Amino acid sequence: MFNNLRTLCSENCILVGDFNVKCTRMDVSRCDSFRHDSSRNALWELMKNENLVDVWRAENLNRRVFSRRQVVLNELKQSRIDLCLVKEDVIQQVQKMSYNFTAYSDHAVMSFQIGFAVEMRGGGVWCLNASLLKEESYIKEIV
Repeated sequence: MFNNLRTLCSENCILVGDFNVKCTRMDVSRCDSFRHDSSRNALWELMKNENLVDVWRAENLNRRVFSRRQVVLNELKQSRIDLCLVKEDVIQQVQKMSYNFTAYSDHAVMSFQIGFAVEMRGGGVWCLNASLLKEESYIKEIV
């Protein structure tokens, strides 16, 4: 699957989803194991070759947060397997990323904002300058 994602990695690429891969030891709870995983290696290779960054981990190097919770044999297992991967030059445009659990799933809802805040201007009604309707170049554009 990760090899097929290469074709989607264009210049302003943002990949979001359940990758089902625990990227680092910080992405599993202390009682869980962190074993060898060939999928992890394939994901790391994709990230390296396509200049992709894990947004959450880039902003939270030493913070342990999880996106999936499940009970296995009466033991709570937690991991962060839901990721937002972006091109390095786009990472500044992804902000306020968070994971929030609901009662609907064992996966948390991943939230983030894309783009920069735009300052509001004006605040009233905008009126068209009626003299534009007499200019031929404007008429050609709107017709």
